Amino acid sequence: MNWFIAFTLIGMSFAAPLFFRKWILRLKLRELFMAALGVSFLLWFLNRERTVLEE
Repeated sequence: MNWFIAFTLIGMSFAAPLFFRKWILRLKLRELFMAALGVSFLLWFLNRERTVLEE
């Protein structure tokens, strides 16, 4: 299940620029920074859940 989540996130990260290229070009630097914060928080949360399940 964890591998499925990881591959899904990787696939989405590769596919998103193709779908949202025009939308991304309109974004400001602050919005990109907020999006990066959200992604890093999501990865931290998934990693924390995985370590809790392993223990």
